[in-house]
Amino acid sequence: YTELAKTLTPRMLAKVSSTITSGVAVGKPTEAIARDLVRDGLSKGTFDTRLARARVVANFEVARISVDGSLSAYASENVVTVVVIGRPTTCPICGPHVGQEYNIVDRANLPPYLPHCVHGVAAASRRNAAGKVVRI
Repeated sequence: YTELAKTLTPRMLAKVSSTITSGVAVGKPTEAIARDLVRDGLSKGTFDTRLARARVVANFEVARISVDGSLSAYASENVVTVVVIGRPTTCPICGPHVGQEYNIVDRANLPPYLPHCVHGVAAASRRNAAGKVVRI
């Protein structure tokens, strides 16, 4: 999605962001968000197959928002590290990350957000009341 976003005008990028955010806020499924993106003009110029591209954008962003929400919730509970869960054979991109731990503060080094992949993250360690990091 990042590469596709680079080709959008600032106005269209703001419209895409607004459409996705409002769709997620009301619990719309990604297919409905994709249709809204097409309605809002995402198909013009850059995107040759309107609904297919809109689905990619909607699925990617909903997956990213979901993981970001989980990480924020973990952070509020003093979780320090997360472990990637799922089957190593599920996806050639995410598979090598399964079982690996990542510091939630360093989100840039977390595995990528892939909309059709079934991997996720689970809390691995947290900071206790005394400030010591303990395994969960």
